[in-house]
Amino acid sequence: MNWTNCNYHQTSKNGRHRGFQRYKCKQCDREFLDGCKPRGYDRIIKEKCLSMYVNGMGFRAIERSS
Repeated sequence: MNWTNCNYHQTSKNGRHRGFQRYKCKQCDREFLDGCKPRGYDRIIKEKCLSMYVNGMGFRAIERSS
């Protein structure tokens, strides 16, 4: 998995974080973790919550319905 900004494929190991190997891009100096999934909600869930909010539903009501 390569999460660099520049899509450069030469990386070096740069320590560990919570059991995952940390890498560093040699061109743009961006650090990323191997085997770590991106955080956040699915796009479908985000769209559903936003449409409920736009239609006047409150945050707590949206949380209860999900």
